[in-house]
Parts: sequence; structure tokens; C-alpha cells
Amino acid sequence: MIPVARLLFRGSDESDGLLIGALLTTGRRLFLPGHVYEIQECMGEFIIRDVGPSWVKGHSGGTGYCWGNSVDHLLHAGKVLFLSESEYGALRKQRKSED
Repeated sequence: MIPVARLLFRGSDESDGLLIGALLTTGRRLFLPGHVYEIQECMGEFIIRDVGPSWVKGHSGGTGYCWGNSVDHLLHAGKVLFLSESEYGALRKQRKSED
């Protein structure tokens, strides 16, 4: 087995969901740029699944977020940052129908 990435879970309290990751050189060919990935657990093993392209793009497209923003700015989006393009579109549609 070849290591491809490292993850760090801070876990300072019950509400802390901060997970920081770093891709190793050996993993660069395994992940698609601009894609959202999900870690699933099955019988004690972790499976990483490509959820799809991120809604965050190289330009803001009116959202106020793009890959050119600082990490601090991107994290202000909260959990929404980690949605795929289709998930984000469905959320926006749902919010519009609630208005």
C-alpha cells in the first residue's frame, strides 16, 4: 500500500468537525481538481468516493466564492463549501421554494 494523503481531526470538543487534509505527491494523480470527495466507512474500512465537481469554481460566478479566495474566506461558506455542484443547485432550488 502506498500512502496518498494524510488527514488530521482536531476533535477539541463534541461540536468540532474540523478535518484538515494534505495530499502527498503519490496521490496527485488519484484526485480530480475541483471535485468533492466523501469518506465513507464500511466494516471498519474507509472508502473515498468522488461526489462530483464542486460548486466553487475558478471565478465567483456571483456566489462570492472562488478558488482564488483565501482559505479563511472559503471557510466562511461553512458546510456548504463541501457540496458538489448538483447538491448546491438542489439546495438553492429548495431555499428559493421556501421563500
